[in-house]
Amino acid sequence: MSGGNGSEPPANPTSTVTVPADSQPGSDLGGNPQGSGSGKETKLAAWTQQVSKEYRENPDVAAKLANLEKLDDLVKGYIELQGKTDIPGKDAGPEELSAFWRKLGHPEKPENYSVAKQEGSETFISAAHAARLTDGQAAALWKSVSEGTARQFAATQQAQEKELAATDAALHKEYGDNYDRAIEFFNRGTGSGEIKSLLMNAGLAGNPAIVKAFIALGEAAQESGSPKSDAPSGEMKSIFAGGGFKYT
Repeated sequence: MSGGNGSEPPANPTSTVTVPADSQPGSDLGGNPQGSGSGKETKLAAWTQQVSKEYRENPDVAAKLANLEKLDDLVKGYIELQGKTDIPGKDAGPEELSAFWRKLGHPEKPENYSVAKQEGSETFISAAHAARLTDGQAAALWKSVSEGTARQFAATQQAQEKELAATDAALHKEYGDNYDRAIEFFNRGTGSGEIKSLLMNAGLAGNPAIVKAFIALGEAAQESGSPKSDAPSGEMKSIFAGGGFKYT
């Protein structure tokens, strides 16, 4: 029977339940307070009366139920979730597997990763794609690896510069007034800029034993009448002083 005023019932009637406050101590598994204290009111749709009291009076569950006006909303969400999380069986074919991974965010091709535009990412995106990483996972891993590489590069460069400065100080101490002459012998010993670059890139230009070996080689070359190096006499000095050093 309809009410005396003849009005239709609301499409989505609601009920009000008092849910224990999140901060209220001493609640049992059903969310029921064991001690006295104020709670908070949460409006739930009438259909939620079919849900057990244990869930309806649980603050976390009630907050989610409050967003569902109709039972159909709950059913729809469950069906959509199942469609996203169904894991293919061991007999699944390539197409089914690919479709599953795409739902999770795995790009169809390595070049579809957002980090594919980054310089030097070719090997990385191939490995990421083979590992079935999502675009977000690949981006996070690339960022972590890049930052780690940058820190390592900076630390290596700092160590190289420190070693060069120490070697320069040692050469000044050992050769004294003959320091510039020793540097000239070093330039003779290395002969060309290519050898010097190889020493720098290998991290050997700051090794005192290596430097003194090339100084001795340059001195021997002068005594034998070998051609003079075309490197400016001050070049090695400027490298030791840090002006020309760049680890690549």
